Amino acid sequence: MSRLRYFLNWLDGRPDRVFLGIDLAFGLLVGLAHGGALLVERLGKAPQFRSFAPALVASVACALYLVVSGAVALLSPGLRSQALKSQAALLSIYSLFGMALSAYWVCFGIPASGFGWTPGFLSAFCAYPAYLLRRCFV
Repeated sequence: MSRLRYFLNWLDGRPDRVFLGIDLAFGLLVGLAHGGALLVERLGKAPQFRSFAPALVASVACALYLVVSGAVALLSPGLRSQALKSQAALLSIYSLFGMALSAYWVCFGIPASGFGWTPGFLSAFCAYPAYLLRRCFV
């Protein structure tokens, strides 16, 4: 058996609450990072973030959904499966947006102000929702 198959079988054995906890933690981190940037931009202290504002709003909304749905599902075991399915769909859409944005940056150049990009993190972020989709819907 290949290492990847072994690893996927091991992941499949984990309960839904583990992945809900991962999604909740991810939502907290994104909410903290992007929420702070959005707040600073809205207060007018960082006009260089103005071009990112629409993406920041969408990102904070997604993070808020991950946190709230994850917390509710962790407290209500009957909702765990449904919450994980909705989070898998949301994260998949979000990762597609990330891939499209990355392709745009590769083709047209990266933003000039205060920009950081981690292709390795993006790769992991795209693989995780794909796994969740497989776990929840296949």
